[in-house]
Amino acid sequence: MKKSKLLLISGMVFFLSLFSCSDEETNLQDQGNEALANEQNAAEEKVIPTSTLQTGIEINGATIETGNPPAPTVSMDFQVNKDKQDAYQRTGLVIQFSSNEPVAGAYIQFKDVDGNPTSNYFNVPYASFNGRLLKKEISYKYKNHQARTTEEFSNEININFGSDMPEGRFCYDIRLYDGENNVGQIETVCVTVEAWGGNAEIVGKWIFDRIEPADDGDNTTGFICQNGDSLDDVQYSIEYVYLHTFVLNSDGTYYEQYDEEGKYLDLEASETNCSAVYGDLEKESYKYSGNWAFNEEKETLTVIDFKYEDLIDLTNNEDYVDGEVYYDNVKAEISNNELVITDGDYVSYFKRG
Repeated sequence: MKKSKLLLISGMVFFLSLFSCSDEETNLQDQGNEALANEQNAAEEKVIPTSTLQTGIEINGATIETGNPPAPTVSMDFQVNKDKQDAYQRTGLVIQFSSNEPVAGAYIQFKDVDGNPTSNYFNVPYASFNGRLLKKEISYKYKNHQARTTEEFSNEININFGSDMPEGRFCYDIRLYDGENNVGQIETVCVTVEAWGGNAEIVGKWIFDRIEPADDGDNTTGFICQNGDSLDDVQYSIEYVYLHTFVLNSDGTYYEQYDEEGKYLDLEASETNCSAVYGDLEKESYKYSGNWAFNEEKETLTVIDFKYEDLIDLTNNEDYVDGEVYYDNVKAEISNNELVITDGDYVSYFKRG
């Protein structure tokens, strides 16, 4: 997970050229390819066959039953979120729904867009609801970047895809059941598995510049010395530099790298000496990589991490088999030659690198 001292030194973000890529690396940066982006978007219209759905989907905690689910027997309170049916290769999707009934579980059967069902279905017990996609820990600047579930849709079922699930379209039938085996009505939802990439305009190397609303913290503190005196307006850190590089490649891959260094206040030594004492220079450098997808209808960006690398201590490296969501359907656009990402109340600005 990301480790950041930005909470201690908010308001003191500087960029340092020593962290920048070499000219050779910069020249190798990917450029937008409009034809490729159009191909990626067109691929999302493919029909995913039932044979792929039969073998390429898993639901943790569910049992697989042969045949078709039990037919509905009662009318149950059931609202499924059809507006947020975003699915991603390797990662899957989250079905969001709510009900005021005493629900014991759900039956889910997948089918192609022509209505042909798989030869089995999933029996998902209530205990397996609310399984979420993972969300990586991120620096304070992105503290609001969390996958959001509205109160209206209070339950979730996490659908996992195998590595062979392609981009394209499919549907599923879902119905709830209670503890007395009463089965509710069927809701049919169709899904598009997004292709990686899909927007040539935002492709490129981007350097974080600022966020709005700006952080209003400062880099100072105060403390009482052991001799009874006090010091005010003492800096948390000195010689601090920070660089966040965000790279979107036209093939739908991405990486971001964080580099920061500084000397940080040693509070215990400072209280003893009644003067600001700072430790040795500390450096951190870490990288996330994965894939990105752009929903051309909603004009939103989703970024999913599949790998974390600590570029200083390789023992911290980690792979995320099912992915960790970074940006979740956020607005992304180019304005005044800047990449502008709006996520909740925060707007982040990146300049071309």
